[in-house]
Amino acid sequence: MAAAAVDRLSALADDVLRRVLYFAPAKEGASTAVLSRRWRSLWRTSGAVNLDLRSYHRAHGSDNTSYDIYKLFLGGIQAALAATDGPVTRLTFHAEVDRHVFMLLVNHDGEREQPTLIEVALAHPAARHVEEVRIAAIDTSCLQPAHHEYYYCLSFASLLSESLRDLHIVNCTNLTPAPPGTVFPRLTAVRLQGCRVSLSCLQDTIDAAPQLVNLHLESSSFPAGRTTLNDQLVCPTVTELSFEDCSWASAEEGAMLELHLPSLRCFRYKGHFHQVTLMKPQVSSSLVRTDLHFTGYTYGEESKIFWQFLIRNFHMVKVLKLKLDFPLQQIALPDKKEQDDDLSRNILFHNVEHLELDGCYGPAIQMEGVAIGDLLHSCPAVRDLHLKVIPIASMPSSFRSSVETQAQLDFDKSSSLRRVSLQFRVAEPNCLGFQLAKFFAEKSQVLEELHVDDGSHKMCEHMNWKQDSHAKVQS
Repeated sequence: MAAAAVDRLSALADDVLRRVLYFAPAKEGASTAVLSRRWRSLWRTSGAVNLDLRSYHRAHGSDNTSYDIYKLFLGGIQAALAATDGPVTRLTFHAEVDRHVFMLLVNHDGEREQPTLIEVALAHPAARHVEEVRIAAIDTSCLQPAHHEYYYCLSFASLLSESLRDLHIVNCTNLTPAPPGTVFPRLTAVRLQGCRVSLSCLQDTIDAAPQLVNLHLESSSFPAGRTTLNDQLVCPTVTELSFEDCSWASAEEGAMLELHLPSLRCFRYKGHFHQVTLMKPQVSSSLVRTDLHFTGYTYGEESKIFWQFLIRNFHMVKVLKLKLDFPLQQIALPDKKEQDDDLSRNILFHNVEHLELDGCYGPAIQMEGVAIGDLLHSCPAVRDLHLKVIPIASMPSSFRSSVETQAQLDFDKSSSLRRVSLQFRVAEPNCLGFQLAKFFAEKSQVLEELHVDDGSHKMCEHMNWKQDSHAKVQS
């Protein structure tokens, strides 16, 4: 006789079930009330209302008219917020629909003075103590969201300022500031994704949030709000800043974006290298980690510009991560006689203990080894090294000496390097990854661990190791 099925879900404590329902869409969460008497109050007391239009499409199909969907969702918003029992600390709004429904949901109708559904949700009495707000509206009929005009408007004035702690806004094309004197005393994290907001509005919001520590700006644009020679952003309390695929109005004219970040500990950047050279991050010695992902590089620019930017702005970091979407040879410094003052005086990354480099290499240029050597030479205290190299095409094998020439300096004068992780694809027997693995294997007497990920080739099993090597080898 088959054993009786075990109801593991019912065995969970009420607090655990409420935590699960905390992330469930409101319509699905409310439907759990029919499961049993115990479940009737769980969703209502979860502390979250997640308004998701996709739930109504699944329940009612896509044949309804735009106005039918509007009425269904409006009724669902009001019913979900009215049904809550206890304080609501999390409110999310997600609309993913075509243009016609989208216009009804999030944009004002010029002929009718009525609030958008986002404003209806934020103005409900049940939302007056909300701590976390997430708003995402996606027009599925738009092929190029960054250049579309149908995304919604939102004012910081519609947000309840006293309790707000975490704010995440997606695809708001017109984000306007709150009235002067507004304060967000508990706001610690702001994430703007695909938004358009003036730098002056962003600055006003930062000024109104004295506890703001996490600022994440992604795929957003910042038109100039005030007429100045250079754009400025002052973030006195921010400890973690992400600036990914963003642009500001005067960047094309060569104007600088000055970032004043006296408390910064972690900086992330993703974008074209030329654009980041127009940024002037004013950071203190408290900066610990820098993640830089360069998606483009203007050919013809001198590689010393790359090093000038890195060393002058991030020489104090302990963790340095670099990802390059262009050949590594672009950052090599082949002629040391032409180095500028910063490089010639050995102003290096003396504090870097963890170094990661992710890049690619091409078929005809033999400077990738020099680039890797330059980076190793500039980090004399590094203990953990992670390298990921991907071939653009087959690579000649006559570059090995360029790796040794630079990297040999560090193994001869320092024994700080302890762990090396190397990831590559074997394009040919003498590819860059193979030569790097062989080079580090020959220096394995100073390593504690060498990890080689070459796909399925398991080259570590076929390498000769020095008798005095103490490295733990993994492949």
